[in-house]
Amino acid sequence: MVPVLIVGGSLVGLSASVFLGRLGVSHTVVERRAATSEHPRGRGNNMRTMELFRTAGLEPDIRKAAASLSGNHGIMQTDKLSGGRSRWLSARLTGGAPEKEVCSALRCACSQNDLEPVLLTHARELGGDVRFGTELVSFTEDRDGVTCELRERESGRTYTMRTAYLLAADGPRSPVRERLGIGQSGGGDLFHNVSVTFRSKLLRQVVGDQRFLVCYLNGTEGDGVLLPVDNEEKWVFHIPWFPERGQTLDHFTDARIADHVRAAAGVRDLDVE
Repeated sequence: MVPVLIVGGSLVGLSASVFLGRLGVSHTVVERRAATSEHPRGRGNNMRTMELFRTAGLEPDIRKAAASLSGNHGIMQTDKLSGGRSRWLSARLTGGAPEKEVCSALRCACSQNDLEPVLLTHARELGGDVRFGTELVSFTEDRDGVTCELRERESGRTYTMRTAYLLAADGPRSPVRERLGIGQSGGGDLFHNVSVTFRSKLLRQVVGDQRFLVCYLNGTEGDGVLLPVDNEEKWVFHIPWFPERGQTLDHFTDARIADHVRAAAGVRDLDVE
């Protein structure tokens, strides 16, 4: 029997693996994806998170992985990047002198595609059995533990694993939570968008020395949110999506996305890949 089976090998699951491994608790992590995230996704690690990572010895490696964004520091709003009307909504997000009085570690902006490999390396060094390309098919709880049916996605092979504890780290739409009937609270969906990773070398010149972590674009044609990934050529853009108006994901073709980014930049011939 495995003492703990963690379902989901993203930020939460890999962090859980690190902390269990640090305490010497044997465990297995299963993740349906074939590898760590390629999309930058979440990047905000607050002070308490960094304090916890510090206790596990991860902070230096996380800071190193986040080096490309270490000079970025706030939230900006503009109607377009080139010659637009801009203002800072928040001048600092990554931490400054006031935080040093109340915490032992400052915030860190580390994109998920950079953070997950750091967590994975430490999880495995601490004894974590991390299995990518493996998904939970079903589970049954009894007095002595949980019987889980797992499937290797590439081969289709299924096998059974017994565990004392099943830890659900399988995302905001957690199938495990749903099967257990655990509900949610709050306002529900606030809005929809499509998150796009793209390359553009010329966009760096358009942005100039505006070292933001997040930039809200409120122009009529190029609205959305721009996030730098490396301040060089890798970027993320969140484009508004309106399924209630009949928009499907097929609506977001490469050509349409490129035109949207160009409108946001205010540069018609901007290179967008």
